[in-house]
Amino acid sequence: MTTTPRRHQRAGRARTRLFSVRARLVLVTTIAVTALVALVAVNSARDWEQQDALRRDSTTGELGGEASLPLFVGAQAERRLTGVYLADPTKANRAALEKQRAVTDEGVASFRHLSGSELEVVQRHKWSYVQRVYRELDGLARVRAQADDRAGNSDDVTGYYTGLLVTMIEFYQALSAMDDAQLTAETRALVGLFWASEGLSQQDMLIAQARARGRMSAGERVAFAEAYGTQRVMYERWIAPYLPAPDKAAYERIVAGDAWKTKEKVEEALISAPTADASGAVEELPRELERWDGSYGPLAQQLGALNLARTQGLLAHGYERADEVRDQVVWQIALSLTAVLLIAFLIIGVIRSVTRRLRAMQSLAEDTAERLPELVGRLQQGHHVEAAGEIPRLSGRRDEFTGVERGLATALAMTIEMPARQAADRRGFAGFVGATTARALNLVNGQLDTLGRLQLKYQQDTAVVGDLIDVDHRGSQARRHLDNLLSLAGADQQTYTEPNRMPPPRPTPPRV
Repeated sequence: MTTTPRRHQRAGRARTRLFSVRARLVLVTTIAVTALVALVAVNSARDWEQQDALRRDSTTGELGGEASLPLFVGAQAERRLTGVYLADPTKANRAALEKQRAVTDEGVASFRHLSGSELEVVQRHKWSYVQRVYRELDGLARVRAQADDRAGNSDDVTGYYTGLLVTMIEFYQALSAMDDAQLTAETRALVGLFWASEGLSQQDMLIAQARARGRMSAGERVAFAEAYGTQRVMYERWIAPYLPAPDKAAYERIVAGDAWKTKEKVEEALISAPTADASGAVEELPRELERWDGSYGPLAQQLGALNLARTQGLLAHGYERADEVRDQVVWQIALSLTAVLLIAFLIIGVIRSVTRRLRAMQSLAEDTAERLPELVGRLQQGHHVEAAGEIPRLSGRRDEFTGVERGLATALAMTIEMPARQAADRRGFAGFVGATTARALNLVNGQLDTLGRLQLKYQQDTAVVGDLIDVDHRGSQARRHLDNLLSLAGADQQTYTEPNRMPPPRPTPPRV
């Protein structure tokens, strides 16, 4: 009556254990998958931020940097004409200056519009540099008024334009610090082009001032030499080695052209020109300066075109790199999610397989625990039990649970085999005792039969009959003991179904 509740209790405990194991496996799986997803998310977020930064750099460079090129060129031209007007304030020079100021104002308006109102707040990358350019532009009206009134030092007035141009180049340099090694290497040549262009423009301004004034001061000559050295170092060390193939071919054509060769001759002539006194001023300008305008105009256009091409190429490459990184992020996320799903399915399959195997092992253990008492009882009752038939069949699978399964089967076989051997020994001993007792009983029965015949034969001799009766009584006792022993041995006993002859009445011995 208590077997079924006990079985239910064991089944309940088994389900609890299985649930606990399954819960732990699910927890471990969840942690592993979560960690993998977190790792993918971190890597993807970093790459996504990189492409976003590249895109913002390119957008800011396109709307702010590229849009500032007209302002950059206009400021250089206005600086030159301002220096000429301060050196020689003629109506022609003033008219040329006013015309250039209008062109510069268009560049200022375009820069403010494209880098400000057209550029969204989230796209205002390196915005502090744009604001620095804005602050420099706020002093443009004041500097123009000083030039018109011819107030202040000429170097201070032209120095304002130089400061504005340097601030703009620093803005370009800040934009060139992209979050990509290859793009950063490409921007090195672009920044070098702007510095070299500015150095060449300073040379043009100083030559124009000197020609308008008829002489070059010692400070202007030092500034010319510094500008010459700047643009020469930039072209040789920072531009030519890092230009892409198409731009490098254009640069080599410029360097090999007549305008470039003329420029170099004018520079050498001015730097090596004799000075009038120890101050280093050049009072008599070399004749080669007359060829400067003819070489500088075409050369400035060619270098400006090269600057624009390099700027556009860098921006296009920036967008391409942003697209490449974005595609890599998308593919990385897709492949990672696919891998996570596959891993999750594999782990779920492993969990289900392990759960099934655990359930099978628990069922085997429970069946073994329930059947062992019954088998032992049958063996104790003398029943024959085949150990091979009582051992559960193995699943035949080869995994981590195969050894446990075989161990349980081996333990069950040994548990059955030992009582079976003991029962066989008892049966053999009982058979031996039964056979021996049966043979002794046959001898006793034969003896009693002989005594019965002797009693009939000597029934007239009361003394002899009395002795035979006493012997017969002893033999009957021996037979009863043998019958008991035969019964204890479990042997088949002789059943009496036919009536037996009663022994003749014992003769009464004569009285003396």
